[in-house]
Amino acid sequence: MHYFTPKEVGEIIGTSADTIRRLVRSDQLKAVRMPPGNHYKISANEVLRYTAEHNLPLSTDNKKMLEEFSVELTSVQ
Repeated sequence: MHYFTPKEVGEIIGTSADTIRRLVRSDQLKAVRMPPGNHYKISANEVLRYTAEHNLPLSTDNKKMLEEFSVELTSVQ
């Protein structure tokens, strides 16, 4: 299963890591906390859900990458 950091998600959707952390803390974006350091990690499925729900544009490359990780995630479950 692949998770992205808030910085990576920010780069994918065109915002800052701080904004992504605020979205997580306000429960608009779901994340898990992983050691070491108990940092937020966000799944490809969640990034796809959030961008679709909020009509945020994704570059073709980013969408393809997220969908590939999403397929990987669903085939493992």
